[in-house]
Amino acid sequence: MKDKFIITIHDVNGIRQYTLKQIVKRYILYFASFILFFIITSTAVIYYLTKEVSQLSEKKEKLQNQFLQMTKENIALKKSIEQKNSELKQITEKLKNIEEMIGLRPEEDKELSDRINQLSLTTAQIYHMFKNIPNGSPLKKTVITSRFGYRKHPVNGQRDFHPGVDLRAKWGTPVYATARGIVEYAGKKGNYGKLCYNTAQLRI
Repeated sequence: MKDKFIITIHDVNGIRQYTLKQIVKRYILYFASFILFFIITSTAVIYYLTKEVSQLSEKKEKLQNQFLQMTKENIALKKSIEQKNSELKQITEKLKNIEEMIGLRPEEDKELSDRINQLSLTTAQIYHMFKNIPNGSPLKKTVITSRFGYRKHPVNGQRDFHPGVDLRAKWGTPVYATARGIVEYAGKKGNYGKLCYNTAQLRI
């Protein structure tokens, strides 16, 4: 027992003696167990965190792809809206021109659908309109020799207002009425020669 450090413990169970070597071994065993437990726990935590980071990276990539997709769709939607606004502006302008052409006062503060409904015509009305409003040429082949408006008079050479349109055709060429109407005059009339004058009857 020489040169040995002995620890003696007295309790109700008796006397126990430990040498310093045994105590050191026990503490080394405890420390080794703690280190092993720490390593196992750390490995488990690192694995869990690595898995979580991987899942978060996948979610982040997915969200980035969704964001890019939504950005593209947003850009496409903006272009579509701009195009539709441009088309709507053109339609509104054309609608305004039609309203002015038929004598309606454009009501720009009114709903577009209401304005279109106001202009709507049935097939029968359109048919009667084209039948009763003069349109087209009275000749199959139209050759204009003098247009409506101011011109140089063909006889006296002075600038004069021409209240009609002169068409040229061969003798005996059929002349057609451009709309339904009532014949007001048929016969010779001054410099006009043979003349047939009718008045259009508008019935819609």
